[in-house]
Amino acid sequence: MSESNRLEEEAWLRLSLTSGVGAVSILALLQEFGAPSAIFSQSIKQLEQVVRRSIAIALLDTPPDAETMQYAKNWLRQANNFLLTLDHPSYPSALLEIADPPPILYAKGNLALLHGTNIAIVGSRSATPQGCA
Repeated sequence: MSESNRLEEEAWLRLSLTSGVGAVSILALLQEFGAPSAIFSQSIKQLEQVVRRSIAIALLDTPPDAETMQYAKNWLRQANNFLLTLDHPSYPSALLEIADPPPILYAKGNLALLHGTNIAIVGSRSATPQGCA
């Protein structure tokens, strides 16, 4: 992996692992600034033009802890583990058709299977009582 690809991967990881930063904010930031590395080269004031101040501060002043970042990097180095971003050739095209596609997917296995007919089961890490019912 080239140095520029490695740095961009790290920026994607940092973007996806920063607490309090969700898909809507990530998509807005990408639309405004382009690549994740460009997001991290902005000032808090510039980021505030796009997202709430708390998100801008989290991105620039509260990066994910080193252990979490290292765990993600180690996971990606294992065979058949992938980080799929919106511009990745294997990113599922059907997801690009929805209003708010997930900007980052962690995938394991055969990426070719993402382009056939699929079934997905979607859950929540923080389900509401109604969702649990």
